[in-house]
Parts: sequence; C-alpha cells; structure tokens
Amino acid sequence: MSRDLIISFPHMGNYHIPISAFLQRLFPEARIMPPPPITRQTAAMGARHSPDFICEPFKYNMGNFIQALDRGANLLFQTGMGCRYGYYGELQEQILRDLGYKFQFLCLSRERARPLAAYKSLRKLGSPLNFAQMVYTLLLTAEEIKSMEKLEKNTRESTKKSKNPLRVGIVGDLYTVMEPFSNFDLERKLAARDIAVSRQMSVSFLLFGESEEVRLRKTHGYLRHSGGANGLDSVAQSLAYARLGYDGVIHAKSFGCTPELNAMPAMMRLSEDLGIPILHLSFDTHSSETGLDTRLEAFIDMMEMRRNTSGKSIQSGGRRGLHLHKGHHSG
Repeated sequence: MSRDLIISFPHMGNYHIPISAFLQRLFPEARIMPPPPITRQTAAMGARHSPDFICEPFKYNMGNFIQALDRGANLLFQTGMGCRYGYYGELQEQILRDLGYKFQFLCLSRERARPLAAYKSLRKLGSPLNFAQMVYTLLLTAEEIKSMEKLEKNTRESTKKSKNPLRVGIVGDLYTVMEPFSNFDLERKLAARDIAVSRQMSVSFLLFGESEEVRLRKTHGYLRHSGGANGLDSVAQSLAYARLGYDGVIHAKSFGCTPELNAMPAMMRLSEDLGIPILHLSFDTHSSETGLDTRLEAFIDMMEMRRNTSGKSIQSGGRRGLHLHKGHHSG
C-alpha cells in the first residue's frame, strides 16, 4: 500500500529537510514530495480558500496543500499543538474535500499525536515499522532537527559584523518567526543592515524546552498566567534580551494571533520599565514589504540614537528609555 503513496506536507523554513527524511523512513516505498518554497501565488491561493480572519499560517498551509495535490500528492501530513493551529487539520481537510480533491489526510495533533494513536494511524497507512522502530525514527529525526537548528543559529549569530553592531532579539509565534516568507525574510534584512540577530524560538524549543511553570517564573511577574502558545515565551525572552543589554526586540506575529496579543501589554510594560525598544509587527497575506522596510529603518534609527545617547547598550534593568509600539502594517 505504501508504495502507492505520494506524501506532502506544509512548508516552514528549512524543516522540510528533516521532515522529508522522517517520512521516508516511516514509508520507505512511498514517494515524498517536499513542499516548494512559499510564493505570492501560494499565499494568494491559500487565502482564496480560507476564512477571511483566520491566521496567516492556515492560509499558507492551504496554499501548500493545494499545490501538492495539483502535483499528484495523495497523502497530506499535518501536525500542530499549543494553540488553535492544532485544530486546523480538520477544517483544512474539509475545505480541500469540498474543492473536489481526493486524498488521505494524516493529522497528528492533540490526542492523535500520542504515541499509541500515532502508531496505529501510521500502521494503517502501510508503514512497515514496528513501535520500537518508529520511536527510534522519531528520536533520530529530533537529533537531525537539533543539528540543523544549531547550524542555523551559528550562521545567524556568527556572520561577520562590524566591531560593535546593534543587537536585536526576535520573539513571536513559532510559524511567523521561523518561515522567512511570512515575515519578508526579516532576519536577512537585519543582517544586511549589519545587525546581530538572536532568536531562541525553534521546533526544538517548542518540543523539548522548559516546562510552562519554569517559563512563567522567567517573566518575573510580568505575566500571572501563560496565555497559551508562544505568548509566554515572547515575554520571557524579551525580558532576557533586555537584561543582556540588547539594543531592541522585534515581536513578529501573525495578525490576530490571540496568545501574542495577550502578551503585548506585558511587553509594553517591560519595555518602559527596562528601557528597551520593542517593535511589534503583525503579518498577514495583505502585509506590505515596503511598509515593513520603512518601520525597520525607523526602529534602527531609534536604537542608534538610544545607543549614542547612552554611550553604550543598557546592561541591566532599572533605566527608562524610548519605546516604539506600532500595530498592523498593511499594504
């Protein structure tokens, strides 16, 4: 059965590389069809067949699925936990079936991601691996993901800069931060402006990071409750960047992402308390790259003026500074 499968899945950064290897190990006789990089056509196609006010990742995933099905895929793989993204699979599947596509859908989210449930689903689709082999495959893929992320981090933070570049930390929801198309390749734009970029958010961070209780303590009172998904991490990481003396923080999120919206009041308060500028950027399929570039230039100018005024980056909290807070930037 598995030799007849043509499997595809949504695109996100470079994660298609280890995910393709993972699926090939699960279904050695199947054809794995990695998703092509997201383009404006992908986004437009996905948005056309998605609810208007649903978040950006849903629309991009829909575009990926439609492109994959048009190229011959007959099994779509989806996963997701932590926020409403984990419930999108059923809706995406129904929309695609309403469009007339015939396919199988493997959605490993929520309770279906539990080991025994996932094992049964994979065996039903024809995977020849037993439970122990599947666990080994998962652990191997996890190590591959960690290695890839380490390489990306070294590339991001070791790229040659001037002697004392501005330092910016990037926080936000997982998909928007990690899929370059969804944020107009924000990290590359900053690097091109001789800015040192740091980002902690990754799949490994999501899957193998600290407990919610520990992360909540790291917000040091700026949050009393998690708020869901990555909003808690945006606050905790912004606070850490401020205390490490970074020149600014960029908060990148999908337009309408509730956990990130919940995090913004706490981030605005810590920005005032610790004197670190925070730029809030909301992205959707209608966002303007020109608008982003304009706001980035203004933010960079602010950080440079702040550094020149103080004579050095702020080393710890307790000093008030400039604060930039803007909302959604649309074309």
